[in-house]
Amino acid sequence: MIRFTVLWGERAEAELIELWSDTRLRREITAAVDILDEELRVDAHQKGVPISKDFQAIGRSLVTLYFRIDEADRKVLVVSIQLTESN
Repeated sequence: MIRFTVLWGERAEAELIELWSDTRLRREITAAVDILDEELRVDAHQKGVPISKDFQAIGRSLVTLYFRIDEADRKVLVVSIQLTESN
């Protein structure tokens, strides 16, 4: 088990604020983000789906997080968040 520090980039934070502000599903979005954030804290290098050489995506319920992993520093940087297309 490898522990990671999860950081949120400015863009991802701004997108989360916008999503949260523009919906009635605040509790659901908050819960999904909290779960994903917690999931990425442990063995992040084994989570998500690669979408390019440097980025991965992981989804839960209403949201998808796009992130980059720095295994050497054991850090995860969330770079973007979007509502899941199916919702």
